[in-house]
Amino acid sequence: MYRTLRNAGVASAAMLLLSSGVAQATVFFEQGFETDTAGYFDANTPAPNDWFGSVTRVASGTSGITSFAGSFHAIVEQSGNPGNETGPFTRFDGYSSVFPAGGYSTSTAIFLDTG
Repeated sequence: MYRTLRNAGVASAAMLLLSSGVAQATVFFEQGFETDTAGYFDANTPAPNDWFGSVTRVASGTSGITSFAGSFHAIVEQSGNPGNETGPFTRFDGYSSVFPAGGYSTSTAIFLDTG
């Protein structure tokens, strides 16, 4: 069984907002799929590999879908045994035991293929 999500290619970004009189943003992770799919873990990622699915970079217009921004976006597919489906994911900038005082902000644009 496959469930398909199509990421419209807006940069997935985790940002730490710093307060010093003027709001500033430091980008820790950004992936707009313009050059690769780095930062996403899928079934092709080396061990430990206990998840399924794929993330594939494609040009704007593929399957009639125009990228939200830029010339590329990613097709993200979830797969696995029924009831045990998993899919690609990101750890943004890795794991941390410290949550920043200003928090994180993340955004994404998606197209859901309900067919």
